[in-house]
Amino acid sequence: MALPVDLVVFDLMGTVVKDVGVMEEALTRVLTMYGIPFSHADQRAMRGAGKRSAFAEILQRTFGAEKDADWCRARAEEMYSTFKSLLREGYSGRATEEIPGSTATIGWLRERGAKVAATSALDVDLALPLLERLGWAEGVFDCLVSTEEVPEGRPAPYMIFAAMMRTGTRDVRRVAVVGDTALDLLAGANAGVGWIIGVLSGVGTLETLGMTRHTHILGSVAGLPQLWPA
Repeated sequence: MALPVDLVVFDLMGTVVKDVGVMEEALTRVLTMYGIPFSHADQRAMRGAGKRSAFAEILQRTFGAEKDADWCRARAEEMYSTFKSLLREGYSGRATEEIPGSTATIGWLRERGAKVAATSALDVDLALPLLERLGWAEGVFDCLVSTEEVPEGRPAPYMIFAAMMRTGTRDVRRVAVVGDTALDLLAGANAGVGWIIGVLSGVGTLETLGMTRHTHILGSVAGLPQLWPA
């Protein structure tokens, strides 16, 4: 039996790649370095989002009454450069591991004719080394799309649309989006995809994902074959 999906779009960190705390540590350090008060909720809200825009937003919220938009954008660019350096340092010093079952699930999808895309809030120069360490640089994903390559990151649907264009996928109703954050699910909803699947292997909880429009919530991507028995 053919699968009901032509393309499955996976978020990377927390969805198919283990979150080992590097992202949270880098966010904490950069916000602290630039003197921005923040809460755990602020950090969680930034997960899955394009970090340039997230930094600009929190700067505007913190200093908007005394600083203009140009200052906030320039400072956000500084913060983003620092953040990337911290991420590169953090990932280089720790092992990169897949979420258990990710390779098997991706292989299962490809064997049955589905295209598979990876999307990431990380820039390509950070995301590619992660894929290389996992042996995923070639023959695993049909394409990789980064926030830096589209006009706006999640919850905008543009990374999903870019993945559709790169894989020749025409029918958005036959696209599945899989992610561990509410922003991942919102991007899927904004794209109008047929399957919006939350996974509990990353930062998202049953409560936060459950309050966001979705079609399914799974423990991890290892459960995907059970949705589409073929």
